[in-house]
Amino acid sequence: MNAGLILQIIGAILSILGILIGIIGVLVSPKDNLISHFSGNNIINTQTNMGDTFNVSSNNQQGGITAGQINIGNNQRHLSDEDIKSLIESISAQNPTLIKITSNSNMESYQYAKDVQQFLVSKGYNVEGVYQTMLAGGPIGISTQSEGENIMGVYVN
Repeated sequence: MNAGLILQIIGAILSILGILIGIIGVLVSPKDNLISHFSGNNIINTQTNMGDTFNVSSNNQQGGITAGQINIGNNQRHLSDEDIKSLIESISAQNPTLIKITSNSNMESYQYAKDVQQFLVSKGYNVEGVYQTMLAGGPIGISTQSEGENIMGVYVN
């Protein structure tokens, strides 16, 4: 056998080994992967259809662009009394020492997650940041999930 063929065979074996290790890693560590991200979680608030919103305001119109502010898209969500009650119930059931908040990577979800963070901090909970990610699928709203011993994840989508 020549050296080139041997290197190709070794490369193929290492590639297959890498794929197998990756698959085993996903299966062995479900708390860190997207497969189990929404399994076994508590859904606090879901919204199936937020609808389109078009807000246009114009003040002291003088020509040119006539609207001083144009908002296209969904209105900003805020914590309701029902959201707060459900969130406190979920936290009490899990009794975490650390809460990690993750939001979808759009400004509306991020602001909603900041509202959740401010509320939890005001109630004395140990809250770590508002992380942003692309949450693929899952419910629209707030959901919680245990992320290991004494850690709870709060997901805002």
